[in-house]
Amino acid sequence: MNPDDMARMRDAMRDLTSPPSHLTIVETDSMIVITSADGRTTRLAPDGKKVKDDNTGIERKTKWDGEKLVTEISGLGPMGKATQTIAADPDNHQLRIVVQMEGGRAMGGRQAAAGNSAPSRGSRTITHVYDDDKHTK
Repeated sequence: MNPDDMARMRDAMRDLTSPPSHLTIVETDSMIVITSADGRTTRLAPDGKKVKDDNTGIERKTKWDGEKLVTEISGLGPMGKATQTIAADPDNHQLRIVVQMEGGRAMGGRQAAAGNSAPSRGSRTITHVYDDDKHTK
Protein backbone atom coordinates (compact mmCIF):
# COMPACT_ATOMS: atom_id res chain seq x y z
CA MET A 1 0.00 0.00 0.00
CA ASN A 2 1.42 3.40 -0.93
CA PRO A 3 1.90 6.18 1.68
CA ASP A 4 -1.16 8.13 0.50
CA ASP A 5 -3.40 5.07 0.89
CA MET A 6 -1.94 4.38 4.33
CA ALA A 7 -2.64 7.97 5.42
CA ARG A 8 -6.19 7.70 4.07
CA MET A 9 -6.75 4.49 6.05
CA ARG A 10 -5.36 6.06 9.24
CA ASP A 11 -7.69 9.05 8.81
CA ALA A 12 -10.67 6.77 8.23
CA MET A 13 -9.89 4.68 11.30
CA ARG A 14 -9.37 7.82 13.40
CA ASP A 15 -12.80 9.06 12.33
CA LEU A 16 -14.36 5.78 13.48
CA THR A 17 -12.47 5.29 16.74
CA SER A 18 -11.81 8.80 18.08
CA PRO A 19 -15.02 10.52 19.01
CA PRO A 20 -15.33 14.24 18.38
CA SER A 21 -16.40 16.33 21.37
CA HIS A 22 -19.53 17.62 19.66
CA LEU A 23 -21.81 16.59 16.78
CA THR A 24 -24.34 18.49 14.72
CA ILE A 25 -26.82 16.31 12.84
CA VAL A 26 -29.00 17.60 10.01
CA GLU A 27 -31.60 15.41 8.28
CA THR A 28 -33.16 16.18 4.90
CA ASP A 29 -35.54 14.09 2.79
CA SER A 30 -32.69 12.05 1.27
CA MET A 31 -29.58 12.59 3.41
CA ILE A 32 -28.33 12.75 6.99
CA VAL A 33 -25.23 14.90 7.48
CA ILE A 34 -23.19 14.56 10.68
CA THR A 35 -20.65 17.33 11.32
CA SER A 36 -18.05 17.13 14.09
CA ALA A 37 -16.72 20.07 16.10
CA ASP A 38 -13.63 20.26 13.87
CA GLY A 39 -15.73 20.43 10.68
CA ARG A 40 -15.40 16.82 9.47
CA THR A 41 -18.61 15.67 7.84
CA THR A 42 -20.17 12.27 7.28
CA ARG A 43 -22.96 11.90 4.75
CA LEU A 44 -25.47 9.05 5.11
CA ALA A 45 -28.25 8.06 2.70
CA PRO A 46 -30.76 6.14 4.88
CA ASP A 47 -32.39 4.59 1.80
CA GLY A 48 -29.62 2.00 1.44
CA LYS A 49 -27.69 3.75 -1.34
CA LYS A 50 -23.91 3.79 -0.97
CA VAL A 51 -22.26 7.13 -0.24
CA LYS A 52 -18.51 7.43 -0.83
CA ASP A 53 -16.35 9.89 1.11
CA ASP A 54 -13.97 11.35 -1.47
CA ASN A 55 -11.39 12.27 1.20
CA THR A 56 -11.06 8.84 2.79
CA GLY A 57 -12.41 6.52 0.08
CA ILE A 58 -14.78 4.97 2.63
CA GLU A 59 -18.20 3.80 1.40
CA ARG A 60 -21.21 3.77 3.70
CA LYS A 61 -24.46 1.91 3.05
CA THR A 62 -27.10 3.02 5.53
CA LYS A 63 -30.63 1.96 6.42
CA TRP A 64 -33.10 2.35 9.24
CA ASP A 65 -33.56 -0.67 11.52
CA GLY A 66 -36.51 0.38 13.61
CA GLU A 67 -35.36 3.43 15.57
CA LYS A 68 -31.67 2.77 14.86
CA LEU A 69 -29.65 4.00 11.90
CA VAL A 70 -27.29 1.21 10.80
CA THR A 71 -24.35 1.82 8.46
CA GLU A 72 -22.17 -0.83 6.84
CA ILE A 73 -18.73 0.68 6.23
CA SER A 74 -16.45 -0.66 3.50
CA GLY A 75 -13.25 0.54 1.90
CA LEU A 76 -11.11 0.02 4.99
CA GLY A 77 -8.79 -2.28 3.05
CA PRO A 78 -6.74 -4.66 5.21
CA MET A 79 -8.12 -3.07 8.36
CA GLY A 80 -11.35 -5.06 8.00
CA LYS A 81 -14.96 -3.93 7.93
CA ALA A 82 -17.18 -1.99 10.29
CA THR A 83 -20.80 -1.45 11.21
CA GLN A 84 -21.92 1.77 12.87
CA THR A 85 -25.22 1.98 14.73
CA ILE A 86 -26.67 5.35 15.76
CA ALA A 87 -29.54 5.42 18.23
CA ALA A 88 -31.22 8.11 20.29
CA ASP A 89 -31.91 7.47 23.97
CA PRO A 90 -34.70 9.99 24.64
CA ASP A 91 -35.09 9.02 28.31
CA ASN A 92 -31.49 10.05 29.06
CA HIS A 93 -31.29 12.77 26.36
CA GLN A 94 -28.35 11.00 24.75
CA LEU A 95 -27.17 9.78 21.37
CA ARG A 96 -25.28 6.48 21.24
CA ILE A 97 -22.98 5.59 18.38
CA VAL A 98 -21.69 2.02 18.45
CA VAL A 99 -18.93 0.97 16.06
CA GLN A 100 -18.37 -2.77 15.56
CA MET A 101 -15.11 -3.49 13.71
CA GLU A 102 -14.17 -6.94 12.47
CA GLY A 103 -10.99 -8.42 11.10
CA GLY A 104 -7.68 -6.94 10.08
CA ARG A 105 -4.52 -6.19 11.96
CA ALA A 106 -5.96 -2.92 13.24
CA MET A 107 -8.29 -4.97 15.43
CA GLY A 108 -5.44 -6.51 17.34
CA GLY A 109 -5.01 -9.57 15.12
CA ARG A 110 -1.79 -11.49 15.84
CA GLN A 111 0.35 -13.60 13.60
CA ALA A 112 -0.66 -17.24 13.90
CA ALA A 113 1.70 -19.72 15.51
CA ALA A 114 3.74 -22.34 13.63
CA GLY A 115 4.92 -19.95 10.93
CA ASN A 116 1.51 -19.18 9.43
CA SER A 117 1.72 -15.60 8.20
CA ALA A 118 -2.05 -15.02 8.01
CA PRO A 119 -3.28 -12.60 10.68
CA SER A 120 -6.01 -13.81 12.98
CA ARG A 121 -9.35 -12.07 12.82
CA GLY A 122 -10.67 -10.20 15.81
CA SER A 123 -13.49 -7.85 16.60
CA ARG A 124 -13.76 -4.66 18.59
CA THR A 125 -16.73 -2.62 19.76
CA ILE A 126 -16.48 1.07 20.57
CA THR A 127 -19.38 3.03 22.03
CA HIS A 128 -19.56 6.83 21.96
CA VAL A 129 -22.22 8.56 24.06
CA TYR A 130 -23.25 12.17 23.44
CA ASP A 131 -25.41 14.24 25.78
CA ASP A 132 -28.05 16.53 24.30
CA ASP A 133 -26.76 20.13 24.57
CA LYS A 134 -30.19 21.35 25.65
CA HIS A 135 -30.04 19.20 28.78
CA THR A 136 -26.40 19.69 29.83
CA LYS A 137 -26.31 23.43 30.45
